[in-house]
Amino acid sequence: MTEWTTTKLLDWVTDYLGKAGADNPRLKSEMLISEVLGRERIELYITRPVAQDKLAELRAKIRKAAEGMPVEYIIGKTTFYSLEITLNGKCLIPRPETEDLTERGIEFLRQRGEGARFLDLGCGSGCITAAILKNCDKCSGVCADKSDGALSCAGDNLQRLKLAERAKIKQSDMFAGLEEGEKYDLIISNPPYVSESEYQQLSRSIRDFEPSEALLAGEEGLDYYRIISEETEKFILPDSLILLEIGGTQGEKIKPIFEQKGYNISIENDFAGNPRIARIYKQ
Repeated sequence: MTEWTTTKLLDWVTDYLGKAGADNPRLKSEMLISEVLGRERIELYITRPVAQDKLAELRAKIRKAAEGMPVEYIIGKTTFYSLEITLNGKCLIPRPETEDLTERGIEFLRQRGEGARFLDLGCGSGCITAAILKNCDKCSGVCADKSDGALSCAGDNLQRLKLAERAKIKQSDMFAGLEEGEKYDLIISNPPYVSESEYQQLSRSIRDFEPSEALLAGEEGLDYYRIISEETEKFILPDSLILLEIGGTQGEKIKPIFEQKGYNISIENDFAGNPRIARIYKQ
């Protein structure tokens, strides 16, 4: 019987997932093996024997990954802004680009000071709300989403991270379920912004496993920006800020949508240098 070690296993799984067409097969192998063995990823490079029962558990997870299921769904968690965010497969997997959006929200709320309130519109897993609350201990927020599954995931994350006391969970299709009397210093959102044609070009792991309603936004991918431009004024305080994640080619299309409503809008690059964030003010 072949004796499997951590280093041998890591090489084999990486090769297997690579041949199956997985992107970043090394990283995915590290994540899967680390989860099954209960070790940090760096520890996998120390040669140690792997028990047979762990191999059997890992084999089932590897099969799912080879079929295209995102590793984050397989292990049920990811890392966002240095926080562990659990996932239930019913909301998007948080991406690094959204960390850039979140950081700008944190900076703004820190400047607003004690008592500042924010709205996380289309909150998904609650990762944005969790990161803001963890880093702005004098603010409070509202997590809003139309999906029962997303709200369940967000609630679980906020409870586990001991942040639930400063956050309200509200079921709302964009602004439709919110009370108009509630106003915020910051509205922050990573809304659906994938066009119908772009959706067909996405990887199989996204199309087949991540919820399409959290991605698709009409023929041009702009439907939700139009809703935000029309409705958000009812929910913002004077000198407040709207921060939106956008598609890398959408900046010049989004600008007139908000400018026609009297907003000042600028498009900012993310840390990778891609135009990814819309900063929107209305005096």
